[in-house]
Amino acid sequence: MTIDDFNDDDYYEFTPPTPEKQHARLVAPHQLTAAGIPCILWGEDALQFVHRVATHLFDQQILVPDELLESAAATLQNELTAGTLDYPKAIRLRHKDLAPEDMVDSSYVLHPLPSHVLLLPQSYYGINLPNERSRFRSMVPPNESILVPEFHTFIEGLVHFIVNPPIPQQTGAEKHRIYIGYLCSWRVQYDSRNLPPVGVLLPEEEKILGELETEDACWYISCKFLSRRLIEEKQIVEYKQEKLAATNKTHEHHELAKIHGENHKASFVPHLSLFQGVNGHRAPSSSMSQSSYRDGPNCYCVSIPASFASVPGMMSEAVKR
Repeated sequence: MTIDDFNDDDYYEFTPPTPEKQHARLVAPHQLTAAGIPCILWGEDALQFVHRVATHLFDQQILVPDELLESAAATLQNELTAGTLDYPKAIRLRHKDLAPEDMVDSSYVLHPLPSHVLLLPQSYYGINLPNERSRFRSMVPPNESILVPEFHTFIEGLVHFIVNPPIPQQTGAEKHRIYIGYLCSWRVQYDSRNLPPVGVLLPEEEKILGELETEDACWYISCKFLSRRLIEEKQIVEYKQEKLAATNKTHEHHELAKIHGENHKASFVPHLSLFQGVNGHRAPSSSMSQSSYRDGPNCYCVSIPASFASVPGMMSEAVKR
């Protein structure tokens, strides 16, 4: 099956290309790994090849350590030439065989090769290679030298970009929201005819929340699942304001503890749930809410912002992680 013969009955049954066919497209990441430059396959390539999402392929997105962006571009310069991009650090490389008349719609002109390779700094996504190797997996042979994000790492990175955009104009945020929608849809495999009500989680959604390791991702995906709608920019602003206030409160508490020589941790007992759902349903599970985030032991998870107050049965509450 290919993406072009998709229909409603087999919506989630997409089969990605074979590893050998993927290899023909993955020239750039193979060249980078051969040159000793750590990199992560990202974007549509990772969605389709690894997470089995039926998406078309566009620019091949590759994450590299920020300090190696120029070295990565130089490594690929035999076949690619640098172009311009809205992001301040990222480098978009155009294939030298791409004719000017093909520039407007160039995605499949050089198939199986991508017409453009987009080198992105890993800091855009809160990633720190090579120190976080466990958050990624290797592709299957003959592409085993290429790393790809685990499901939770992919979600966490995309949310990091949305919540902490590299430029104020939110360039690229909409595409990243679409990626999150793809990942969640293909993982949960929603039945559009039988969606749960607002405030109630499906079992697979609870599993996803239990896997997340960053505070921002937990908040964002919880809001997405419980509200059954897109997260708006004003809600992100509210969340960041609440998070900052909670962080400041923690700092004040620690300073008081130093002054008085006392441990006040008992006053910050974790709540059993991050949110109170409709009809008393709690979400996510207590086992997830009691885990610690990669952000550190003192970070906060702030629940659905005040702008969600119109959703019945939901409340806004800051809880200590």
